[in-house]
Amino acid sequence: MLLWVNLLTDGLPALALGVDPKSEDIMKRPPKRKGENIIDERIGFSILWIGFTVMIVMVLLYGRYIGQSVEKAMTMALTSFVFMKFSAIIPIRSRYGTPTVSNKWLGLAVLSSIVAQLALLYSPLNQLFDVVPIGLNSWILIIISSAGFFAFSCFMIRSEKRLLKWLKEVRNRISHT
Repeated sequence: MLLWVNLLTDGLPALALGVDPKSEDIMKRPPKRKGENIIDERIGFSILWIGFTVMIVMVLLYGRYIGQSVEKAMTMALTSFVFMKFSAIIPIRSRYGTPTVSNKWLGLAVLSSIVAQLALLYSPLNQLFDVVPIGLNSWILIIISSAGFFAFSCFMIRSEKRLLKWLKEVRNRISHT
C-alpha cells in the first residue's frame, strides 16, 4: 500500500510539479547561504504539522471503520491519505506564490491518480491490496476530511511564520526559567 500511495501521490504529480511555471518573485528571493540546510525551520515545521494532522485523520477514520472490517478500515485510511495529500498541493504551492491553475499537467496528473485510486477500489485489483469498495457515506467522510485538511493547511501556511516566532518565544521563556 505504501508503494501504491507513493506511486499515486509522488509519481505523476511530482513529475508535473517539475514543469510548474516559475514564481513571479523568484528573483527577489535571496539564495540559500552556503551550508544552509535545504529543509529549514519552516519546512521542517510544515513536515511535522502535515504528518501529524494526516496521521490523526487516518487513525480516526481507521478507528471508525475497524468494527466493520480490517479491510474497510484500511481502505478508508489509504483513500483518505491519498486525497489529503492531493488537498495539500494548492496550499503548499501558494507559499511560493504559484497560481492555483497555472499547471495543466499537475491537474491531469492528480486526475489520473484519482482515477487509478478508483480503479484500485472498484476493480479486481482491490483483492491484491486487501481493500474493498466503499459507499457514499464513506466517500462523504473522505471528502469532508480532505476539505477540512485543505482549510487547515491554508490556515497553517499563512500562520507558520507567526507560529514559529511564538514557539521561539516560548522556548526562550522556558530556557530562562
